[in-house]
Amino acid sequence: KVLQGKYVVLEDVYFPEFTGGHSGYQSIKAVPTYKKKEVVGGILIREDVTKRKHAENALRESEEKYRSMMESMKDASYICSSDLHIEYMNTAMINRTGADATGELCYKAIYDMDKKCSWCVFDKIKKGDHVDYEVADPKDNHYYSVTNSLISHSNGTISKLTIFHDITQIKNIEAQLQQAQKMESIGTLAGGIAHDFNNIL
Repeated sequence: KVLQGKYVVLEDVYFPEFTGGHSGYQSIKAVPTYKKKEVVGGILIREDVTKRKHAENALRESEEKYRSMMESMKDASYICSSDLHIEYMNTAMINRTGADATGELCYKAIYDMDKKCSWCVFDKIKKGDHVDYEVADPKDNHYYSVTNSLISHSNGTISKLTIFHDITQIKNIEAQLQQAQKMESIGTLAGGIAHDFNNIL
């Protein structure tokens, strides 16, 4: 190709063995040389990019590992950017919302609201705080324990990881227990009053 006057670029070519007897990756560039407007040869530039390639592979493996962990979670979770746009939703969250809302505003996609949630904690998250709270979701009438954590990126930007754990059953049990305790207190009070009247009689 070079002898045909073409500029050639080959990125991340793997060599089982090159200078020094080591395997690795090289980036190769080749340009034609001319004499009186005719191609007479070429110049080859080879750059060892093995360290960069290994770093990229390690990063990709790390991303795949954590993505696999997020996908296997039963709790619905999502990641949003500082401008409140969804960057990632796991399968549980997609099933909960009914669609993959990546790129959409979180308050619209998650809560079907037209403005930022009054309980939004992103400002606290920006300071590095870990914020937990409970919320009743008007979309499905379920109660959730919500955890919010900061994600810092290598380019200096930040995101928020939010995980929803359904505690509706726990809330219902608590309500039933409170009702039972209330009835028990009323029964105790009524018993005491009856005892007093009996003494009077």
